[in-house]
Amino acid sequence: MTNSTDGFLNGPTPIDAAPRLAVDLGLDAGDLVIKRDDLVGLGAGGNKVRKLQVTMAQAVSAAADVVVTTGAAQSNHARLAAAAGARLGMQVVLVLEGHAPRTDRGNVLLDRLLGAEIIWSGDRPAEEVADEVEHESS
Repeated sequence: MTNSTDGFLNGPTPIDAAPRLAVDLGLDAGDLVIKRDDLVGLGAGGNKVRKLQVTMAQAVSAAADVVVTTGAAQSNHARLAAAAGARLGMQVVLVLEGHAPRTDRGNVLLDRLLGAEIIWSGDRPAEEVADEVEHESS
């Protein structure tokens, strides 16, 4: 198991001009740029990586070997937590909203490929599930 979250970010992500989109939105061609967090480098990227770098470092510091988090079925946070856990050699348990789909697709498929255990919360309200996970984890 690696014990560093340093490799989660591979440098600043680029900022790209989006002239055609700018014009479609009624702006001048040079008035719109897009920050490319999809190129962040961990688990297909996303803006959640920066927060996970901190929270996973806390888990490593606490000598945790399992991380539990909640989210929607296609949660980018859950996908990135699974990727971070895989990189660190930690078990990740995802408590996802709703019921298991007939076929794993999108982030759920990636969650499983990254080795995460998935627990489906069924019809319970998301806030109730998150509160229970928080209470049980402390």
